[in-house]
Amino acid sequence: MQALILFSHGSLLCGGAYMVHSHAAIIAAKEDYCAVEVGFINYNHPSFTEAIDRCKMRGASQIVVIPYLLSPGKFYSRDFSLQMTDARRVNPDVEFIVGEPIGYDKSMAEMILMLTQQGMPEEKWRDNVTHSLQSCKGSPVCPLYGTIGCPILG
Repeated sequence: MQALILFSHGSLLCGGAYMVHSHAAIIAAKEDYCAVEVGFINYNHPSFTEAIDRCKMRGASQIVVIPYLLSPGKFYSRDFSLQMTDARRVNPDVEFIVGEPIGYDKSMAEMILMLTQQGMPEEKWRDNVTHSLQSCKGSPVCPLYGTIGCPILG
């Protein structure tokens, strides 16, 4: 059985994982995989290791890992590579298939062009942050923690 993990760096912003979790939920609803998980290397949960364990608990013997990244920089070339090496060593019973980072794709360029045509009024600029804050965990390491922008303590 095949599972999917969206692998992300994570964010200090409490609700910073909102978008990747939202994308995972849309993919999971299509029911193409026995499990669709998100795994983080820093700051957010579940960790990549926990995501692998969740996939295995759902019966996965093959896991597709998509780096949820826009560019293949240091995080991809060094940190992600180390995570995958460790995952393969610890889980010899699982076949890992690694996809390309989200990065460049013609459809992304087309989506950017579509966004330029839509425009956005100034009052909507913070909508993505607002949606992220709805997932706030009240973490003291969050840059908004304790500020007027913190939805829990602000």
